[in-house]
Amino acid sequence: MTIATLEKPTQVHLEEFVASRRELALEGQLRGELSNVIITVRGLLRSEAVIEVFFPAKATEPEDLDGGLAAFVSTPCWLTEIGVPGFTEKGIQVAKELARRIAERCQGAVLDPQVGSVIWPEIRQEPPSSKKERIREINLEWYLPPNKAKEHTARSFLAALRTQIPEAVPVRFGKFEPLQGRLEPGDDAPFLAAWSDSARDPLGMLILKSKKPCFGGSINLPGVRPPRPGDRPVVEISLQFDGRIVCTDESWRERVVSLFIELCKSLHPFYARGYVLRNVIASRGSTAFDAESESFPSGAIRGSWCGIPPTPTWMSWFGGPYPDLVRESLENFLRTESSEGIFVRLGTEPIDFDHLRATGLNLPTRLLAKHEIRPTVTLPNGREVKILGADVKPAEFIPELG
Repeated sequence: MTIATLEKPTQVHLEEFVASRRELALEGQLRGELSNVIITVRGLLRSEAVIEVFFPAKATEPEDLDGGLAAFVSTPCWLTEIGVPGFTEKGIQVAKELARRIAERCQGAVLDPQVGSVIWPEIRQEPPSSKKERIREINLEWYLPPNKAKEHTARSFLAALRTQIPEAVPVRFGKFEPLQGRLEPGDDAPFLAAWSDSARDPLGMLILKSKKPCFGGSINLPGVRPPRPGDRPVVEISLQFDGRIVCTDESWRERVVSLFIELCKSLHPFYARGYVLRNVIASRGSTAFDAESESFPSGAIRGSWCGIPPTPTWMSWFGGPYPDLVRESLENFLRTESSEGIFVRLGTEPIDFDHLRATGLNLPTRLLAKHEIRPTVTLPNGREVKILGADVKPAEFIPELG
């Protein structure tokens, strides 16, 4: 559940709620970004449910608010997320009561994403119209060796965006939604500082928000996660573009292609790709995914390179150790080769997965990551949910990435 409030919820609000209920116990402190509190619902013999409350985040723009919440609360305001692991009936009941208590005390409203509407205040009020549309989304991804996690890469990234597609330069960025950082003209310091901070953070992630037709993207750095056996840390950078524009406007299409190539040359990834996702939900300048949305397997899981994704893509770049390993497989395909790497484009226009399978491009199997689609799971309430993504195992052979 999401609570939008004019006043900032505090630890005191949670402690008061827990103190009013004998069956509840509280653990943790809302001390700063990414902190959380656990509320346990105790039963006769064991805990019946767990509720997780996350540190309130500042929302400064109307786009930060769901249309339903915007009908009751205006920005600037605070957004507090409450989760119920396992979706237990008792946990959901207590979470709703807590959310209402916070909204009452801090002047706000509660959105339940499971029903897709505001559940408190209990006032019938039509939210502002927010048209949702199924679209094609163009995804660009670059995979770099871990020594590219430095600030120099951030500077090269921004320079390429400004040269090729200024609209793709991030206007907002941060570790979580709503994004807390802003990139103002002539001042890259906050972005560079956030990049360096992420490189020291266990999560190592930055979320980006850009201008139309670029939705934004993400940056995943190796961070300071404890090494795991077999880890091959990578830097992953991605950008997403609106296919309603890129797929229909030749000028925009070629600008996106030029940006893809320019970033390959300036960032020196060992692998990069550009592909189409279908049935992505677009609304209010952002995108979302559900069971009908298409998803492509990644080449990296939890920050570790697993091999070239097995799915054919519209555009590919093979750099680092990969040109010598794939060159023979690309003999019958139009490609551009340079000292930096090999660029392959399987069609003038963005091609979706169904048509890509007919191209006949087959890279060496031993270089491909192994993916298994996750099965559908049944929740306690009987509803079936498709888990997006796939379980990934490393390729048979992964070269030294540099």
